[in-house]
This record gives sequence, C-alpha cells and structure tokens, in this order.
Amino acid sequence: MTPLIVFAQSGFEADFRGYVKELGAFSLSDDLGTLRYDNILHHPYRSRFDLGEQFEIRADAENAII
Repeated sequence: MTPLIVFAQSGFEADFRGYVKELGAFSLSDDLGTLRYDNILHHPYRSRFDLGEQFEIRADAENAII
C-alpha cells in the first residue's frame, strides 16, 4: 500500500491508502490446441478523515475487473 497523509493546522488529518494488483493465469484447452490468458485487476482503496478528537470518517472501496 502507498499511504498519502495530509495534515492541516486546524487538527484535520486525512489518510489515503490503496494499491493496484494484476493477477494473471494461463490455461490450455482439453485438446492442447488453444492457449488462453485470463486476468483480474484488483484495486482496494481505504481512506480516513480525522476531524478532531470526537469525530472520524472512514471510507473503503474495492474493485475487481475480470
């Protein structure tokens, strides 16, 4: 994960993290005549916003493209 942290004078703090991963696979047909390549692109994303001692917001998202 690659973090990005943001600070401000008013006590506001933001933290963004995520990565992109490609998962590939080769397969052969039953008669060994066709080679096939499939992949999945995976991208989770996490964020946190600290707005003071009593209040925090967290938001996460995750994508998988097949």
